Amino acid sequence: MNPKMEYLKFSDAFLSSVVSLNAVLVGGKNEFFNAQSPCCLADQISVGSGHEWAWADGELALTTSSVEVNSLRKHLSKYEIAVRQRQQQPLSHWLIEKADSRARIGICSRSWSAVQATSTARYLEKNGLENTCFLNVIHPGKSIRSSFYWKRLKSAPVDFLLKRLANNNVDSELITRGDLVSYLTGLRSASGGSVDAFLFMQKSNIPTLVTPHKIDQNAILKLHKMGYRHCDVNGFFEAVSKNDYEVGVDPAVASLDTYTQLGQNAVETREINYFSLDQHQNQDFQKVVHSFDAAVIETLSYIEYSSDISEISVSNFLHEKFSSIPEFLGLPFPIYVSFGERTSDPHPFPPATEKTLSDNDIVMLDAGIHSGLMTTDTTRMVVKANKYFIRRNYTIVLKALVQASLVRGTSAAERNDVIENLITSYNLSLGHSVGHAVIPGVSVHSFNKLFGSNNVSEIGESILFTIEPGVYFSGEAGFRLENLMVSNGTDCMPLTKIPIDVRPALPCMLSSEEIAWIDGYNRMSIEAHADSISPRARSWSMAATRWSM
Repeated sequence: MNPKMEYLKFSDAFLSSVVSLNAVLVGGKNEFFNAQSPCCLADQISVGSGHEWAWADGELALTTSSVEVNSLRKHLSKYEIAVRQRQQQPLSHWLIEKADSRARIGICSRSWSAVQATSTARYLEKNGLENTCFLNVIHPGKSIRSSFYWKRLKSAPVDFLLKRLANNNVDSELITRGDLVSYLTGLRSASGGSVDAFLFMQKSNIPTLVTPHKIDQNAILKLHKMGYRHCDVNGFFEAVSKNDYEVGVDPAVASLDTYTQLGQNAVETREINYFSLDQHQNQDFQKVVHSFDAAVIETLSYIEYSSDISEISVSNFLHEKFSSIPEFLGLPFPIYVSFGERTSDPHPFPPATEKTLSDNDIVMLDAGIHSGLMTTDTTRMVVKANKYFIRRNYTIVLKALVQASLVRGTSAAERNDVIENLITSYNLSLGHSVGHAVIPGVSVHSFNKLFGSNNVSEIGESILFTIEPGVYFSGEAGFRLENLMVSNGTDCMPLTKIPIDVRPALPCMLSSEEIAWIDGYNRMSIEAHADSISPRARSWSMAATRWSM
């Protein structure tokens, strides 16, 4: 084994599946396959699902989003693991540079969609790597998305599925996108996110839930009670092969492996693009948001009034608060707590360290929770420093958050442009998107792009999304504030009710309209939690919302 491989945790099944290959390319998450990269044994480093990785002659390369590149690159460089920015440095480029023209390259047919897998193979062949093949790479370890919360099942959405069949003009359809299946069924994974499961629907039959493995009899009975049939994946493809009916399936979502097994039965369809929060006025839903906000307020007061605290102690404090929420199911992403220069990375790695808080420091806290109905995501800052540089940039992101909140109507493009224009007017650049859609109860990031290039023009009714302007100065400091928002079809309003600390802000940089919005928002937030937070948290809320010059 190559010495570099000693740092990597590969299963024997994986190594045996690639024994005749010089390189392997594995895509983002897809059904029945969690594309987490192999772990680095020394520190148990693992990049989350949705990120691609490639292996070539003992070396490993990862691609991740731009906001995670710097921290991962610094951490993994000692293991000679390359980290590439997803959009600008796809792994196919790395393989072209790395592999010999005679190399035999395997492209995972489960982790890539049919469209992605075939287009990647064509690209490699066009650039001199003609010896490509498709294979099922066996992931080192059990998929984290294959354990279900069966008690969270929803009744089968028969009317919804029949309407989809009518719209797609097919007699049967296979829904393979895990986020959509989770949304429709209410199933949860052990990690709190979407599940590895299919939904199959025929016009004359009740829907069938297809899982990657056989399940016990009690689970089958629960499925029947909620209006589903059940079939494991092997039995499903065997049944399809014996019948001569068309199956609608989206090749841009379903893996090449799935599309190939459907064979001539497959008919191209398109899946739903984004999700709405159907019951955003539901009392149970409001209760979850209220409890989440209260936990964050308690944590902000803990940071303000405690001594000798570390990033990890803050993270643990907040996690304990989350765990006491009755509806809490899990975290949609790690709790990010960063002090000082670590705030310059929007999503630092590790998410929290033993770094302690000094008397002249800044703190960024980014957290969210999953419940059966809701997914939350909010960022707040605590600023102890009194430097002009700190106060100015904090005010800029506060101003951007307010201006986006003041936009009337449901235009995504207008909110995007308002934030981008403001940030660039100060000769700064955004470190990431101005926000993102959220799939309630399923995923903190919707696969549909809400802001930026190729964004949707209007934010649909009951769509849940974030506004999170941020600016970052490498190795020095970063600034971000984030609110959760919802559209009512004619306008968008903040769901987050967590006071925004105005003490670090410079009032001279804000208009009277912006100051009025902040004051109104803070009053609303304080009133919402008048009876639900501790005296210490109430004291912090009152102090943090009084302007200082």
